[in-house]
Amino acid sequence: MLKGRKIPLNHGSTCCRTKRILEKTAEIFLIFSLLILVAFPTPVEAQVDTSREDSLVKDALQYIETNRKGTTQIQLIDEATGKPVTRSQVQYQQTSHDFIFSTHFAGGLYRAMKMLGLEWSGDVRLSWADIQPTKGTYDYSKPDRQISMLRQNQTVRLWGRFMGLLIDWNYIESPRPPSFADIDHISDPAVFSQYKDLVYEFVFNVVTHYKGTFLAYMTQIEVNWPDDAMKYKLCTRRLWTVEQAVELDKVVANAVRRADPNAIIMLGTSTASKGASGRGVDALQFARMCLQSGVDVDMVAVEAYPFDGSPAFFYDYVKELAKLGKPVFINETGFPSAKPSADESWLNSWKWHTFNEHVQALWVRYIFTLAFGMKEVAGVCLLNIIDGDPGSLYSTVVSPLFETMGVLTVARQPKESFGMLCELMANFTTSGQARTDDNGILTLRGFAGEYSIKVSGYEPIFDQIRVSEGKLERVTIRVVRLKTPEYNDASAIVASAQSNLSKLSASNLQSQEAKDLAQQAATEYRLALEALNRWELDSARTHARKSMQLAEQALQMQQQQDYFRLSAILVPIALVVGLAVVFLVRSRYKGGK
Repeated sequence: MLKGRKIPLNHGSTCCRTKRILEKTAEIFLIFSLLILVAFPTPVEAQVDTSREDSLVKDALQYIETNRKGTTQIQLIDEATGKPVTRSQVQYQQTSHDFIFSTHFAGGLYRAMKMLGLEWSGDVRLSWADIQPTKGTYDYSKPDRQISMLRQNQTVRLWGRFMGLLIDWNYIESPRPPSFADIDHISDPAVFSQYKDLVYEFVFNVVTHYKGTFLAYMTQIEVNWPDDAMKYKLCTRRLWTVEQAVELDKVVANAVRRADPNAIIMLGTSTASKGASGRGVDALQFARMCLQSGVDVDMVAVEAYPFDGSPAFFYDYVKELAKLGKPVFINETGFPSAKPSADESWLNSWKWHTFNEHVQALWVRYIFTLAFGMKEVAGVCLLNIIDGDPGSLYSTVVSPLFETMGVLTVARQPKESFGMLCELMANFTTSGQARTDDNGILTLRGFAGEYSIKVSGYEPIFDQIRVSEGKLERVTIRVVRLKTPEYNDASAIVASAQSNLSKLSASNLQSQEAKDLAQQAATEYRLALEALNRWELDSARTHARKSMQLAEQALQMQQQQDYFRLSAILVPIALVVGLAVVFLVRSRYKGGK
């Protein structure tokens, strides 16, 4: 049981100095180990200029160690004795992060997702046409199936993506809104007004339906590129303006906020470009337009891909986004591990235009480290765990760029980036062991999030123990001892005493002597139970056996009293019967004469 009350703590000076030395050593080791990852590039890695990234990473690692951690002092109290659990070995393990480490498309690879340390998933599509094919009709079967699959990873946290509120080339299988919405005529203000009402109703109903299932929702991405719908031949003319996209995002945000005030609302934007058509607006400009128009969101999402720039470029871009006053979530990122099928001159224009597993691993390393090392960033999301299908509708209609951005091949073989991400997340996750001090206090310094602990000789604590960024918090936890064979033996004897008492209670005790013995047996049982709860096992056994003896004596006393009472009744009856028999015999004898 986790007790949240704060308690005064007495720190032993020598113990605390030792802990501080160990903690400082651990900090130095973490920074050193992460610096090793970036300090010795292989010959292949040298083909990419990472000089600025290396400089930024050093500052990021220092920020991570200093600001992404907090301290929680936990006093452990023995549930049985009420006394501190002193000088006991404790193992602690971080079970989740406050920072959003996510994947976009896990592809059903939940074990790989856990190995990578990615706790969030944006896999679930909340498509308007799929869920509401006709007006007034809702069908949640598709998202429900996705949620059911994701729940196989029991610790996953979900954020939902609204799709198809406007034409959506990111869901090419069902890119258009339902026909009753009439997207083709929303240039007419009256039609657009009705359109917004329909979107509000849809979003409100979906969020109400899934309240508590999704912790966050993202507005449709890339609606700031309206002309891209024509480029991908999903319409023949521009159907909406960027200003209408802003209005629609305001509608979506308001519906989410009303339906689930606790949900995180993410503003979906785009990459740092103006879209494939070149006629849209970039993520920064669109976010500025939305926030200036009062779109109520908790964070701004941005996509980070190499065709816009290097990891250092996105470091600067995120800094600019954050000046708008909202945390930033990198909702998509990845790098091709093989050269994409695209225009050669365009590929050569990329800052990083060497394509192999080593450079992909570098991209993952820098993006994740810089994201975690920036105060402006709330999370980062890997686009794919596994490579895409070259024959997929998206690859053939929209773009083949993303086919090899997975950290696993199509054959599910790990790439270098898989190992890199595993190593990074291991360094960004706190675990270890320590001993409580003379006051039963464990000082836990680690990355912000939730933890479980195992105290030697006690049942594990899976209640949520929190560490918060930059804070010192204190909690008290009452721990229950593990049931040893000795405990089970004493518990069985106490249970037998209880059983004997139950039989005694069922008996109709009449004599005062039996009642007194029964009262003594009940007292001994109570003492046995209290001793068992205090883990005073010898005492528990002694009192339990005494209780059983007294209960047995009470039953014997009552049986004797019952015998005497029955005898008092039967003896006169026997005399009467005997006299009657004599009388009958004599009567027959006289009659025979």
